[in-house]
Amino acid sequence: MANPDPHSKPRPRRLRRILVQAFLIFWVAVLLDGYFTHLPLKDLGRRAPGEVVGILHVHTRVSHDGGGTLEGAIQAARNADLDFITITEHNIAFDPSRLDHLPSDVTILPGEEVSTPNGHFVVLGVHPGWRDASPHPTEELLQRAGQAGGIRIISHPFNGAPRWNYWNTAAFDGMEIWNDDAQWRRSGGQLLVTALMYPLNPELALTRLASRPDPNLAKWDELLRTRHVVGTCGSDAHEAIMVDHELLWHFPKYVNVFRISRQHVLLVSATEPTKPAPRTPEAILDALRKGHSYCAVDSLASASGFQETVTSGAATAGIGDPAPFDPKSPPRLRILLPPTPSKPQIKIFKDGKEWQSSSDQTFEKEIAEPGVYRTEVWLRQPGLTGWNQWTPWIIANPIYVEAQK
Repeated sequence: MANPDPHSKPRPRRLRRILVQAFLIFWVAVLLDGYFTHLPLKDLGRRAPGEVVGILHVHTRVSHDGGGTLEGAIQAARNADLDFITITEHNIAFDPSRLDHLPSDVTILPGEEVSTPNGHFVVLGVHPGWRDASPHPTEELLQRAGQAGGIRIISHPFNGAPRWNYWNTAAFDGMEIWNDDAQWRRSGGQLLVTALMYPLNPELALTRLASRPDPNLAKWDELLRTRHVVGTCGSDAHEAIMVDHELLWHFPKYVNVFRISRQHVLLVSATEPTKPAPRTPEAILDALRKGHSYCAVDSLASASGFQETVTSGAATAGIGDPAPFDPKSPPRLRILLPPTPSKPQIKIFKDGKEWQSSSDQTFEKEIAEPGVYRTEVWLRQPGLTGWNQWTPWIIANPIYVEAQK
């Protein structure tokens, strides 16, 4: 019988060594990518007249799972060149007195994230006292929020705890088609890249998590076939990692999150381009309610200045607007993109199905029939660990081309 080789190593130990070496090589590659890949964060773009940029769905330590402060959120918004943020604590309406003695250069929109037996919804524009503390059925809460003048937006419908399961109602105004916290939950293996890269290049690390929220967009398209529904991108920023209800880490930082996906709101109507509304909380909320906004992953490239219109005869409709359809004089859809660091991909959807696509900076096409027309624009992820993947850059609210009765 042959004697075992005293110099041979057990296979488990050799396998562990190979795995450790592979992980170290991967880690070095991630760090090199984070060091050499630079996002265009300092390129703020050129905002259109009446365009403001902000963040929806922000929590502070007033929420049971928040770790940041209101002062910190405002300073982060200032550093990220934002015009507004929306404070939506869990089941606590924003108290305007919290703004006493704080700078007023960043507009604060009041709101609340409401917990129901059927999931969560954010209501924007309400103040303390809009409801009592007693438990109520979901429909009643939605109705009361609407009666109080609030904008009701279904939160993280497919990634919450619990997920939203009360769709058989018309008592809401919109839904989150994008939620940053949900991006974490559905990121898969890319989360490892984010964890390793974050200390060196936090914005690039968070941008790596961006991917198309297919279930959200499919549900949105389904709803849009029945009525106008506003699509929003919710940051859901907490600046907190909680363990056993204790704050473990202020992560990810507000300022890093606020530079990724953002809400671009248009305070000027396409029908009256020379009459922008004043930059007030009321004007921003009104524009959000009308769907005059689009979501953008601004860390890939500044989306400021994005334009989409439908011209029908003498009438012009913009994002979120209805446009009349006249078969004798078919309307035309026009899209103009701001500058991009790489070739974009424009996808236009009609009634939820891809209708047209283009890789140009501008797009123009005659519309042959009524429908709900919405646009997505994609860019490739930069750098090594972006794997050259196409990533949603802009997701705009639709233009409703409607047959005249």
